[in-house]
Amino acid sequence: MSLMKFPDELLTEIAEHFVIGLLDTPEVLATVGEHDCVSDARASLVALTLTNRRFNAIATRFLYHTVRIHDLGTLFYVVSRLLEAPHLAELVREIAVTADLSLSEAYYNLWDNAGFEKLIRSLDNDNATAASRTAYTAYRQLVKPFPDLERLISTTVAGEDEDLNGLGEAACALLLLLTSKARTLYLILPDQNTGPGEYPLLTSIFDTGPTPHVLSRLEHLLLASNPAVDVTHLPETAPRDFMLGRRVKHVELFGASLMEPENSVWADVWAHVETLKMKGADTSGAWWYWLCKEARPPLKEVEISTSVYFGDAVWDSNAPGLNEALSFCTGTLQRLRLDFGESRPSDEPYLGPRRKLACLPSMKFLTHLHIPPRLLFFSMDDMNRSNICDKLPPCLQILVLQQTASICHEPNPYESVTDIEEWSWDGPKYGALVHRAVLQLAFESADCLPRLEKVSVVRSSNGCGGWTAVPELDSIVTWTSARGLKIMSFSPTR
Repeated sequence: MSLMKFPDELLTEIAEHFVIGLLDTPEVLATVGEHDCVSDARASLVALTLTNRRFNAIATRFLYHTVRIHDLGTLFYVVSRLLEAPHLAELVREIAVTADLSLSEAYYNLWDNAGFEKLIRSLDNDNATAASRTAYTAYRQLVKPFPDLERLISTTVAGEDEDLNGLGEAACALLLLLTSKARTLYLILPDQNTGPGEYPLLTSIFDTGPTPHVLSRLEHLLLASNPAVDVTHLPETAPRDFMLGRRVKHVELFGASLMEPENSVWADVWAHVETLKMKGADTSGAWWYWLCKEARPPLKEVEISTSVYFGDAVWDSNAPGLNEALSFCTGTLQRLRLDFGESRPSDEPYLGPRRKLACLPSMKFLTHLHIPPRLLFFSMDDMNRSNICDKLPPCLQILVLQQTASICHEPNPYESVTDIEEWSWDGPKYGALVHRAVLQLAFESADCLPRLEKVSVVRSSNGCGGWTAVPELDSIVTWTSARGLKIMSFSPTR
């Protein structure tokens, strides 16, 4: 039976099967080129568009659904193509730009230069072809509100800018102006420690007017500085510059630096955020308290992973912190993941005066929790006297206890020069108390946590906290290994 005898609905499902969206982590997107599966899928879509007119009409919108830019040559080619055929730009829904936009002509390779020459031909109105006239008309309409952008491109086309400085950024600005219906944007920005720390041309097109010129439908924003570097920071005004005037719901940041509470005038920027994920971040309880109190975003998923070189200064031990911040989200939060690395409970990002997440039992919809167990307790004495089941919400379904930081190996991770009482602790060691907490979850959680389906304890493969097994759970536990981690999982008895 010929494939073309199928109805359009089935042919659409076939073409859509080859769409691979931006599901990669920032680290993967930034450090590798297009994966084999992505290249193969795009090749299949190209083949479908060349089959016949019917398949071309169906497959073209999927071919342009996701645009991935890993180098300047591809950026120049894509911008040139979309300027010549603006209707194709309207098909783009996801954009990932991981190329180094700051490269000057000295660093261009042959592919970059070939793409550059094609873009220049598309913008050269003096030697216009039919395609370049269409491109030039589209270009003039796009850059009219942005004189700095127009000036840079005009001098480059005229050959007046020999170094081509800023052309990569200008081309990226054109790409974002063209793809007005895109909903997802992933960008690698300069590290503020090693580079200029900002892209002025890019941020200039993200205006604050009632009708944004670029990405007015943006819902998912992913920003990273350089995920391949341990110490890396986004520009101080990111991600705010890219969210102004938009209803962004999902924000993912790698290398964010969000420490100081922001001015209340920026609260509207965050007012629609449902997902906020930070990896390798410098952040604080004070900033989170400002966010949740002033902006009141309907947060459903929160992930905080701090930088390995994060500082440990406490500003005000009596000031509200993350615990008080998340107290504003008891009616919305569904997933929470915290990894503060080597930070102690008395360090920033500060939990709050109680130095623990006391708000968790009041959560109404929290189903997934990934957390170091020490963040559930105020001190070793609190941990010794309490049942971990009482520290968790009744609605919880999946619990992951993170025991990978070296602080988990210490007899007392709560020790602090600001808390003399902890220095005199002579009760059970931390590893023994975690062991007991695991048993409480396995055998005593039926009443307090009726919906709990699975508990996992994640530790380093070389051991953690003085214990490697829980003999009492041998009949119900399973062990798995992944990327240097050993994971113990079980379902609580009922």
